[in-house]
Amino acid sequence: KTICQLFGVTPSTASVAIKRIRRRVIQIAVYAGPHLLNKSTSQDSFSKGSLCPRLFGFVDGCSFPCATADDADVQNAYYNGWKSGTYVNNVFVFSPTGKIIFASINAPGSWHDAALCGDLYELLLNETKTTEGLAIVADTAFPRSGPLARKIVAPMEIDTVSHATNVAIEQIKRHQLIVSLRQAAEWGMRALQGTFGRLKTQLTSHNSTRFQIILSIVLLHNFRTKYVGLNQITSVFSDDYEEALRDRNYDRIARYY
Repeated sequence: KTICQLFGVTPSTASVAIKRIRRRVIQIAVYAGPHLLNKSTSQDSFSKGSLCPRLFGFVDGCSFPCATADDADVQNAYYNGWKSGTYVNNVFVFSPTGKIIFASINAPGSWHDAALCGDLYELLLNETKTTEGLAIVADTAFPRSGPLARKIVAPMEIDTVSHATNVAIEQIKRHQLIVSLRQAAEWGMRALQGTFGRLKTQLTSHNSTRFQIILSIVLLHNFRTKYVGLNQITSVFSDDYEEALRDRNYDRIARYY
């Protein structure tokens, strides 16, 4: 509506122009910006001592509201009973540089976050994609059994605390560290939704158009992080912050989270 008023065009003309611009933005962002699914190496990772392995990412899920679908089966799939509304579910992995290095987007709102990450699990277990010894930080919604136990670290659950005092102390220290690091995923979500207000309004019920909108925002987020640099994750996990932490023993994350 605003574009129509500013340029004096009809809604149909504005709609065609927006579609062309969206496709062009995706092409330019893919070409000029950092690509998704990059190989994870030790250069992208950081260490927090012996309590957990070297980490290279923070994973979390996020739901965006979308319009009601006309088809009853589609509407049933996208309806989220917990939030009492129609949503699309997405999972993002943020690197310590603030960029999104994995994204599973535009899934039905009734799907669980862990169900969207089949490709992520394969990437984590593939040593040609993820260097041995590296892991990502997640919450307890993601699986951590079998081979994934060494690839995904998450806060401790209550019934897993050891009865041995010495072991329990180490478990609690590790738990507090992971809870603190988990805040980085929330910063990433805030960077997406705070910068791109389109995600706060209802997305279209048209599947391919909605996919293009979310994909363009993900790519523009990476483009903005690389060339503008205004990103909380980048600031906290920069070399300057780590140096200040060593010199002054002041952890801005652990103080509040």
